[in-house]
Parts: sequence; structure tokens; C-alpha cells
Amino acid sequence: MTGTVIRTTVAAGIVAGLAISSPLQVPVSRALDPSEPPVKLRIENTVAYVATLQAPPAAASDDGARLFKTYCATCHGTTARGDGPLAEHLRHAPPDLTTYTERNGGVFPSDRVTRIIDGRDVPSHGDREMPVWGDAFSSSPDGLPPESVKQRIEAIIRYLAGIQRRSA
Repeated sequence: MTGTVIRTTVAAGIVAGLAISSPLQVPVSRALDPSEPPVKLRIENTVAYVATLQAPPAAASDDGARLFKTYCATCHGTTARGDGPLAEHLRHAPPDLTTYTERNGGVFPSDRVTRIIDGRDVPSHGDREMPVWGDAFSSSPDGLPPESVKQRIEAIIRYLAGIQRRSA
């Protein structure tokens, strides 16, 4: 099905649904005309919203997903739930990275997660088992400049923000 056919089908269903009374709306005594600007706008907004619910949070070809799989999945797992192949060999279990938003009152703590991944300005790492990726990226064979290190970390942050569990 093409996007136009899906949108048309969804729009037809929405128009049909809006013609029926719902618990939150006043009963409609006539069919809604999708050519009327307010009705058309409401349909377009609803279709756009439904599309965002159906879209995957992060594409597999996304740089962040690729970087995560390369550098993080061995410990955190491909689903970022802390179940990577090396997780059982670590002293501390890697955290479930899909619950940051849930654990932070519904807001993804991107600044905090950036500092954790970069690792260079986190005071006292103690027996930190996670690599200091800021140093690792800058001293890689590619010899990445600071701006490229920042871009890599930001891509991972965008990926993590996109895979957060949604509250029902």
C-alpha cells in the first residue's frame, strides 16, 4: 500500500468515526465533509499523529544505531536492555537503557547520558567498567577531532532517546 492509499483509507475511517458520537464529543447529526477546511485539517493532523505512532523510533541505518551496535551492544545488548553477551562477565550488570525516560519522570536526560557516555567529566569513575568513550573515540585509529567525537556521542544519544519505552 502506498502512503496515499493508507492516508486515504485512514482519513475515510476517521471521517466515518467522527460522524458517530463518542464519549468525549457532542453527537454529530450529519456526516462530516472532508473538503471543509477545519475537517480537512483535523483529518490531516490525526493521520500525521497516527503515522508517528506507527513509525519505528530509529532506523537501522541511522548512525546512532550503527554506533550503538558497534560499541555498546556487547554489554548492553542489541535491544539496549543490559543483556549483551559480555553482561554476565561484568562485576555490575549494565543498566536497561530503554528506561531512562521512565526513570526520569518522562523526560529523557540527554545531558546526563551524554556525560556518562563521554565519561571525561564524570567525577570519580571508581571501578568504572564502561569505557570512557570520549577518550576512546578521540584516540581511535581514525584520530577523530573533538567535533567528530561529539557528533558520534550525539548520534548515540539520539538513538537512545528514540528507543525509550513508552508508558501505556
